[in-house]
Amino acid sequence: QNHPTLTLSTENIMSDTFEAPDADILICKDVLQHMRSTSNTLINKIEQINCQHKIFILPDWDSLTQHLTGAGYTFSQTYSADEEKSIYLKST
Repeated sequence: QNHPTLTLSTENIMSDTFEAPDADILICKDVLQHMRSTSNTLINKIEQINCQHKIFILPDWDSLTQHLTGAGYTFSQTYSADEEKSIYLKST
């Protein structure tokens, strides 16, 4: 069986020196709710990253989910963890 080699990294995309990497998938979990005042900036910076699939996982708060749907993300599902979470997807 062939298993791909994955390279995982964490990036501070709010840094002035951030350079958008190429990636197959981007997962942003539980970040937006801690950066509510700059959520649009964060979403815009993530849009600069060249990858096939982008996934946001966050509490289901109206103002944040409106930012995501406005940027072209589609609601996928909710699940229960420490609180109700929503998953939003965008594929190119």
